[in-house]
Amino acid sequence: IRFGGPSYTVDGGSWWAPKWYDRLHREELVQKMSGLGINLAVTHFFKGFGLKSERPQWERTGALVRLAHGHGVKVLGYCQLGSLYYETFLAEEPGAEAWALRTIDGSLKPYEGAQYYRWRPCINHPEFRAYIKRAVSIGLGEVGLDGFNFDNCSNPACYCDHCTALFRAWLGRRYREPLPLFGINSFDHVRQPPAPAKADQVHDPLVRAWIRWRCEALAAFLGEVAGHARGLKADAILMANPSHPCGASDTALRGVWPVWLGRHLDLMIAENANEPEVAGDLMVSQIRAHKNAAAVGYRAVPTTWAEGPGRLGAADASVRLAQTPSAIRLQIAEAAANGGIPGSNWATRPLGGGDGMRIDRPEFAAALDQYLGFVRKHKDLIFSGRPLGDVAVLHAFPSLAFNGQHAMDQIAAAEEVLIRAGLQWGVVFDDNLDRLENFSVLILAGQTHLSDAACDAVRRFVHGGGAVVMLGENGRYDDEGRLLQADRLAGLSGD
Repeated sequence: IRFGGPSYTVDGGSWWAPKWYDRLHREELVQKMSGLGINLAVTHFFKGFGLKSERPQWERTGALVRLAHGHGVKVLGYCQLGSLYYETFLAEEPGAEAWALRTIDGSLKPYEGAQYYRWRPCINHPEFRAYIKRAVSIGLGEVGLDGFNFDNCSNPACYCDHCTALFRAWLGRRYREPLPLFGINSFDHVRQPPAPAKADQVHDPLVRAWIRWRCEALAAFLGEVAGHARGLKADAILMANPSHPCGASDTALRGVWPVWLGRHLDLMIAENANEPEVAGDLMVSQIRAHKNAAAVGYRAVPTTWAEGPGRLGAADASVRLAQTPSAIRLQIAEAAANGGIPGSNWATRPLGGGDGMRIDRPEFAAALDQYLGFVRKHKDLIFSGRPLGDVAVLHAFPSLAFNGQHAMDQIAAAEEVLIRAGLQWGVVFDDNLDRLENFSVLILAGQTHLSDAACDAVRRFVHGGGAVVMLGENGRYDDEGRLLQADRLAGLSGD
């Protein structure tokens, strides 16, 4: 309603929106979705208007949770991390302007340019963190939620005084002698640098450090919130949406490193518009999201947004949802085949009149029922088995953070070949190189920045009988971005 127009297929200004919204809370719909195989739902809880302002709505959520539990469906509460609607939020938190993210010139940063009424919060501000933990306590306690979906889980650049102080302190702890790397002898007056415009190679040592700090800060924030949730409810289901994988921008521009986030999560939403399809020579899939998840230990939940020809930026966002039963079946099959959780965010989206939903289309309901039925029947095989892998592709943090576009282009090319060839492969991050023992071949594709520990692990892999395939330049810089005189991976073919 506040948006005033269509937002992700829901037009809050339409005559039918209230009817559709009411149906979302009716037992008839819960029973229908449960009968089709849905056992986990995400619904509204904290949208950023304020807990007091939203109380009537999350009381409705509590009633929905009780209905859902009666039909064997668990419910996660939507928890907004990326925006505060200040028009209502300030009424209950008058000092919340101090929590707002600041641009490099000190101005407030809206969530998106046109949505001036949504302030982006600073995830490092202690009062914002305390507020989110208060929301978690209410959700698990009063509302009876089974867990949360933390949306907009990223760390855009914030230049508030609090973040600047935290960054300086982090620099001092990590780099005891700054002169050799930074060319300065103190961090006392360092300010946060301008954000890179794109994920090209980063030559400025302070920018490299700043990217690393933002990734660590986001992981620390999520870890704090997750720890609070599990302290209240040990089996709380925690899901977040960092929109990973979204290409080269993930780490360098948005502060997202999936390993550090995924360790705190059960599920991660892969909201990246990669609805699986083959269109001519173009193959689109969520396979990379599932491979990354398997390497860390969470499960990916792909959304079903697509951005094929004529769909991205379309006035009617429904064209970006599944349009055919075969598309629905393919989405479920791909997720299940790769150990993920099939997502069906298309199902309860409105048809555009009265309380109708896309799941009311018989052919769509039949496709969901058929393929979720298969998943349920074979769930032990799908979710308990260990995937086989012959080939591993290395994803190294410094390469993707400090030379992101080059690294991602090379990685994507290598993985595309593996996918099209039907080979058994997986991802190995430089955070968990012990996983290399599960593979016989390692691909280094554009991993220009590597730590000494990563290079040593590659050498041990080769000495143990593994084969290495190198594409592009690898290991030319260390994990701090310093250009090296010697090639630390030279001679592997002769070892």
